[in-house]
Amino acid sequence: MTSNVEETTEKSAALPLLSAKGEAGDSDWIVCAEDGDVTYVGDTCWTDELTWRDAKQVLARSCSWHAWKQRFPILLWLPNYSWSNLKADVIAGITVGITTIPQALAYAQIAGLPLEYGLYSSFMGCFVYSILGTSKDIQTGVVAVVSLLTSAAIPKDVDMYERTKYAVLLAFLTGLVQMAMGLLHLGFLFNFVSHPVLSGFTTAAGFVIMFSQIKNIMGIKGAAATDTVIQQGTNYVQNIGNIRGWDVLMGMVCLSALLLLKQAKVPSKGQPFLRETIRVLLLARYGVVVVFATLIGFLLDLHQIPALALTADVDTKLPALAVPVLEWRNKTLADNVLTVLPAVPFIVLVSSIETIAIAKAFSSRFQYTIDPSQELMALGAANFISSFVSAYPIAGSFTRSSVNAQSGVKTPLGSAVTGLFVVLAQATISPAFRFVPKAALGAVIVVAVLILLDFKIFKELWATRKAELVPLAGTILSSLFLGLDTGFLIGIVLSLALLLLSTTRPKLRIERQQQLLLSKSKPSQAKRVIETRLQPDGDIFFPATEAFKHFLDTKLFRHKALTAMNGGVGEKVLKYRTTSLGGTVAQGQLPLSAVRDAVAPEVTQHIRSMQTEEVLILQGSDLDKLDFTSLTTLHFVIEQYQNMGHALRFQDASVPCLRQIVPKRLRYLIPQYAERCTITIKPPTWKQHRASLSIPKDFDVEEGESTAARRRSVIVQLEARQAES
Repeated sequence: MTSNVEETTEKSAALPLLSAKGEAGDSDWIVCAEDGDVTYVGDTCWTDELTWRDAKQVLARSCSWHAWKQRFPILLWLPNYSWSNLKADVIAGITVGITTIPQALAYAQIAGLPLEYGLYSSFMGCFVYSILGTSKDIQTGVVAVVSLLTSAAIPKDVDMYERTKYAVLLAFLTGLVQMAMGLLHLGFLFNFVSHPVLSGFTTAAGFVIMFSQIKNIMGIKGAAATDTVIQQGTNYVQNIGNIRGWDVLMGMVCLSALLLLKQAKVPSKGQPFLRETIRVLLLARYGVVVVFATLIGFLLDLHQIPALALTADVDTKLPALAVPVLEWRNKTLADNVLTVLPAVPFIVLVSSIETIAIAKAFSSRFQYTIDPSQELMALGAANFISSFVSAYPIAGSFTRSSVNAQSGVKTPLGSAVTGLFVVLAQATISPAFRFVPKAALGAVIVVAVLILLDFKIFKELWATRKAELVPLAGTILSSLFLGLDTGFLIGIVLSLALLLLSTTRPKLRIERQQQLLLSKSKPSQAKRVIETRLQPDGDIFFPATEAFKHFLDTKLFRHKALTAMNGGVGEKVLKYRTTSLGGTVAQGQLPLSAVRDAVAPEVTQHIRSMQTEEVLILQGSDLDKLDFTSLTTLHFVIEQYQNMGHALRFQDASVPCLRQIVPKRLRYLIPQYAERCTITIKPPTWKQHRASLSIPKDFDVEEGESTAARRRSVIVQLEARQAES
């Protein structure tokens, strides 16, 4: 490898090279030559052949203490942990735990699973995330949308035993996919889901979940949460005569209490202990309301008054730590995986985006840094390991993360405290969960999913980009009436179609300027110069080539033909026009009489017979990449202008772009040291290779030197400057 560098150093003397120990931190760098293919892995680069030394270097970096701290962030904050941090984390963890238990029971109902599975899914992920997560505020566990997607992924014609096995298998597969994406740094794939689509999906999911809880609040048997709004509405109409008044009363009281506690504020005055107690109770409002509702349910059951519909018994046993059952009854592993596999991408997508978005929001609020790839790894590991304790897919919860942050959590250890609280609660008080009224759980779900409803985005899109209302509305409507999975797909398709449509209509600007060049000493050499400046606003790719050609045909070539037919300048000496695909933006002109009044009569008489020189200027400040189709189109434009005998100027163009556009026999003019440069090619230079090169003003170049000599002079001076520095 070293010999390759020595051989090519003379060829590219102006190329800055790093020494074996560069100044890029503690990383070891291998010097790379300009020639040959270059491969980068982390901070190490090599050319062409990979050696054992390269492999050992990458392995050593992967096993370094720094790499271990990146993969296990607990090693970063645990050495500096203090008793004050422990106190804050314990208080926050218990507060979140009080909120977690009623939500876990409620979301298990949405998933169509026994209530204890909500608890199974609410503790192991907390332990795993406290070790691998980079956000101190995130609380993982069951969430409404993922619970709904889990229920939709499980076949409806299976019994409860198979439902639980499919749910655990989903967590197992989801964790594997998320960990693989985290290791391969594939989080960028989530960027293809636009914010309007995600907002529309969560809004529709919120509506579906809220609508599905009407049956619990009204005390009737209703359709499943995964049914469409039409199916659920039809079922409610059919069972309207079975409404239970006491359940409605309990549901309304719990709803009102939760909403009032949500809006209540901690008093600014009073004893600190009392204020702190009120603050904790307000944060743990879900647990407070459910405790009172459970107490009422217990008293009614004690006196054998069947006024309220209560939940079923909850298994008091903690789940066994075991490998998930992947085959059961007469179904093979392949059969079971194929059954739930179509739902895995949706669950991975929604849970990952939701978790990373929550982590970014809280890290921005509290001024600390997160690693999205590590967050994806942590969530994947939480799902994977949780499947060993019979959990279904989990994600970051905004509600519980918000409670965690407001409770003053200091480190991710608060998440582990929450997990421990859930374990202790299931082991000790789970028999009391059978007295929880279904109406109370329905109220908990309705209030918890209110945060999913995003109405502000409609106003924001109307004011900024109305076109994106299409995927937003399409996602919401199709999710409500066709199902969440179908609606999500339709939203993504609409969003990508909108993106592709924008690439087919590139933003282009044409500026035409006509001016007279008059000489009092040589009046017969009067010349008119017409400059046509073409500036794309960004890169042009193949979907835009037809619109690009049509635009140039109508705005450039046809305009030139009309100018020639009208017989020259006439009374319009200076003309300016700015055009886009939508039409003319601005234009102006200067009468010829203004020039006649300003110059001598002996000059004016030559204006009518003057020569015309036309230049096409391709402004490349925003043009960096061209694919083959767009390059072919641009070559067509250049040839059209060349056939008319006019000059071409590539102004402020990137060197890679110029290497594609400029003919091979003229590419030696492109400086190797510059990022951007300007090249003017005058007719008939396509054959004679005559051209000029823009040179910095502070360089000494003798007059009359050839272009090649001028270029060599510039490069020598550049190398001298680099050697001095």
